[in-house]
Amino acid sequence: MIEVIYESVVYGYLYIQIIPAIIGLFCIKKLDVKYRYFVLLLWYGVFNEIFALYYGRYIVIQKNVVFYNIFNVIYFSFLFWLFYSKFNSKIFKKIIIFFGVLYFTVVAYELLIKQIDYTSQSFLESYIIGGFSILIFVAYYLMMLLTSSKQENVYSNLLLWIAIAHFIYYLGFIPFKVGQNYFASFKEFHHLFGLLITITSLKSIILSIGFICTHQKVQS
Repeated sequence: MIEVIYESVVYGYLYIQIIPAIIGLFCIKKLDVKYRYFVLLLWYGVFNEIFALYYGRYIVIQKNVVFYNIFNVIYFSFLFWLFYSKFNSKIFKKIIIFFGVLYFTVVAYELLIKQIDYTSQSFLESYIIGGFSILIFVAYYLMMLLTSSKQENVYSNLLLWIAIAHFIYYLGFIPFKVGQNYFASFKEFHHLFGLLITITSLKSIILSIGFICTHQKVQS
């Protein structure tokens, strides 16, 4: 188990993902309940990464993708809920519900109709739909900030940092998800896999800065 943790940290770039989880934990007292859930979700992602690697190596060989699929469903569900709870526009709330229903419909399609082997294959279509949905939500949120007449320090709002981090993340990951099988087939494209580390690093750095800079009015 120690060997798996070491490989997850060193070779699985878990050391990048764990940084915002640690900083978020130190800052958790100043966060309201929604963002505390987000910190717990980040820690779930860390432990999920370790256990998935252990499971795929020592329990059922190369059948650990199911843990990533479950995590992605939970992660997207949280982001949908977070943006839904933060937006005041009734019209856009309905848009979020629409994309949420679409996302879970595609998940059901992959499971029940396409019948992919969810233990060894990723939920590709639903991931693309989920990521594209987040891009739309973030674009709308940033547009709201730019057109808002309220004078407030937006940089102390954790939602801004979460929005920017995930916009960059999914903007980089969606094209890769679409063409990952093609890229994996040619050695000259293997350097693109290294870009995923850069994108993940940017996401982690932005989230970490957000936890440090945020000044939330704590709600129970």
